Amino acid sequence: MPKQSPIPDALDKPFYDACNEERLVVQYCANCLRYQFPPRPACTRCGSNSTVEWRQLSGRGRIVSRVVVHDTPTSSLIPGQPFKRRGYRTG
Repeated sequence: MPKQSPIPDALDKPFYDACNEERLVVQYCANCLRYQFPPRPACTRCGSNSTVEWRQLSGRGRIVSRVVVHDTPTSSLIPGQPFKRRGYRTG
């Protein structure tokens, strides 16, 4: 059965690792002085891949949209999901 959630790869693993530490990080291009999301191998504006780095955001901002993530009812898929569960009970 295919996994229902993203499987982190080398490109977006820093994002999921930070989420599991309750931090928000986004790629930033030091050449263009701009943030980009979703993660890309290079800056979408200047094309540089040597100036793109991960930066932690302050956590301040304005919510313009929200998403509710529901856990999978199939317990065999839970270990493969890229984010931790709080209060998850088995059985």
